[in-house]
Amino acid sequence: LVRRFSWRWIASLGLSILFLIASGIFVIHYNFWQPGIHIKVAETTWYQTMRWAQQNTLVDAVFIVPPEKFSINDPEWRVFSERSKVVGLSDLLEVALAPDYLETWKTRFTALAPGALEQFRGNLYENQEITRQAFTSLTDDEIRQVACHFQAAYLVEQTGHLRNLELV
Repeated sequence: LVRRFSWRWIASLGLSILFLIASGIFVIHYNFWQPGIHIKVAETTWYQTMRWAQQNTLVDAVFIVPPEKFSINDPEWRVFSERSKVVGLSDLLEVALAPDYLETWKTRFTALAPGALEQFRGNLYENQEITRQAFTSLTDDEIRQVACHFQAAYLVEQTGHLRNLELV
């Protein structure tokens, strides 16, 4: 009985340590670890872009933003921009409150990330990468067509992926 208890105790301790290490790697890899007291939002380029939109565009302006942009540490586009966007992965959270929105979301999402939905397998981080690849594969003409269809006046692009469109 003593040996069995010791062996089980050592095994559970070992598994606990492995779990803590794996959790630490996950937290660091996906940038969840941001210790400190954050009274104000971090002055990231994402935040600055939202503030620019809020201060320099009409209230009813619609934006095309990278639809995969969704993180626990980054505010959602509408929070500080106070402007609408065509669609994003984060909008799926609204479907829980308004299930009828799902079909509208699918139509908009498919327009900005063609073929992405069919590749989703339930992993948020994988889905974000699939969405990013689908979105960045759109040509300038396809972006213009989506913008016209959804009456979007602005496109927000991530650093390193510029298009041949007028810069504001």
